[in-house]
Amino acid sequence: MLSMKVVFLDWFKTLSNSLFWDKISDKEKHDAIVTSCFNMNNHLINPWMRGKYTSEAIAKIVSKDTGINEKYIYDELIKSASNMEFSSPEIPKLIKKIKNNGLLVIIATDNMDTLTRWTVPSLKLNSLFDGVLSSWELNALKGDFTGKKSLFFDKFFQDNPSIKPQDCILTDDSEDKLESIKKYGIAYRKINSKEELIGELRGIA
Repeated sequence: MLSMKVVFLDWFKTLSNSLFWDKISDKEKHDAIVTSCFNMNNHLINPWMRGKYTSEAIAKIVSKDTGINEKYIYDELIKSASNMEFSSPEIPKLIKKIKNNGLLVIIATDNMDTLTRWTVPSLKLNSLFDGVLSSWELNALKGDFTGKKSLFFDKFFQDNPSIKPQDCILTDDSEDKLESIKKYGIAYRKINSKEELIGELRGIA
């Protein structure tokens, strides 16, 4: 891809394998919170990622389910979001190398408000990456399309008219359902492990 200008990278299970509430040492509380959020209230996850809920609202719902103090749930969510780690220590070095070759490297993620509120500032991701596209702020997931219009990516290309989807690659752990992103023009690379991610980044760098 000689014309490549932008490398989009997914966050969860791609750049990072860190989990919400993973700093809670009390296993009973941890399991109750996670079960409430991701099992009992699984139907809220996509709306949360589309910006229809805040972390405060989710903490309130989980507290009602579990009887665990709402502030504790919220504070522990912040703690876990603020202390996320890259899936490999090689990642920052490879990102810098790719950027030094003149490419933009941008996080493109289906994620909650936790990412831009706490993970980005805590890990100084705005210094390492050239930008962050988050579904919570865009109110759309990467797979959300209306015809040929991408509800997630269109604004980026409107703001950067010299860049076309064909100039970009997206590396992600998820499937490109219906090949929507590929048909949109962005090259899609599905990875299944941190080793595959590192191999992909090395290949671009």
